[in-house]
Amino acid sequence: SILIGVNDIWHGLNGRYDGTAKTYEDDFNQLIERTKKALPKIQLVICEPFVLKCGAVNDKWFPEFDKYRAAAKKIAESHHAVFVPFQSMFDEAVKYAPPNHWAGDGVHPSSHGASLMAHFLLNQYTFPKRGKRPSLFKYMKALQLAAPESFQQLDAPEPPKPGPDEALIRTS
Repeated sequence: SILIGVNDIWHGLNGRYDGTAKTYEDDFNQLIERTKKALPKIQLVICEPFVLKCGAVNDKWFPEFDKYRAAAKKIAESHHAVFVPFQSMFDEAVKYAPPNHWAGDGVHPSSHGASLMAHFLLNQYTFPKRGKRPSLFKYMKALQLAAPESFQQLDAPEPPKPGPDEALIRTS
């Protein structure tokens, strides 16, 4: 999965970057094209850049930021990638808790925001046979296998191992 674009506008607003939404779109397309050339069977997941209006994020970010979001969606569609609309997810989430609950600086998700993103992202995937959705324990086990250093301090019991019909596959 790829989630890029927020720092482009953030650093542009504070004078440390002079790229535009067009630069972002062109560079992102080149990245996808190089990736697909090197890995022709890859199933890409493009995540929509998101911000919440708190911390560093204010009205100066808009409407320019919306151009980055639109570019990410356009790129996902043109490359037949799964698109994960994180901005609309967070727009809904702020109805239940304030923006700083999900991302204190408006850009980097808190543990609550990251958990919400994980659950939302998993809804872009299905399991073979019966279209089951993964449990949080199975997802956490997959994360633990992929990045064990992130879980060294947890004292949680091992989640159950999935059966043969529960292997995660990607769908487009």
